[in-house]
Amino acid sequence: MYFKRNEPFRYTFGTPVMGQLKNPTNEEEVEMKIWDISQHGMRIEPLGSLDLKAEETVHIFFTLLDQEFSALGTIRWNKSIAGIPQAGIDLDTDSAWRNNLVHTLKQYAKKHI
Repeated sequence: MYFKRNEPFRYTFGTPVMGQLKNPTNEEEVEMKIWDISQHGMRIEPLGSLDLKAEETVHIFFTLLDQEFSALGTIRWNKSIAGIPQAGIDLDTDSAWRNNLVHTLKQYAKKHI
């Protein structure tokens, strides 16, 4: 399967943004680092032992410039990159959430250049 996000707008953080990842099935929650994000997906590094399986639904939470974001997503892939576990998540969001994310990321980019 081909899962590479090929979107016109994807933001890669120089220093990852911290957030939380929650498994709604068993209420297990771990901290995560967000390495890149777009309107439809993100690449994360879970900072704990959470058994993430492909096609599993998760709930993500993070704050960017005092703006809180929360969304459901589906795990698309898990792999170890240079010994660091990472996962790709497809986000299930509406257009208002995506527009708010883009607006906030643009402000974030101006402050972190």
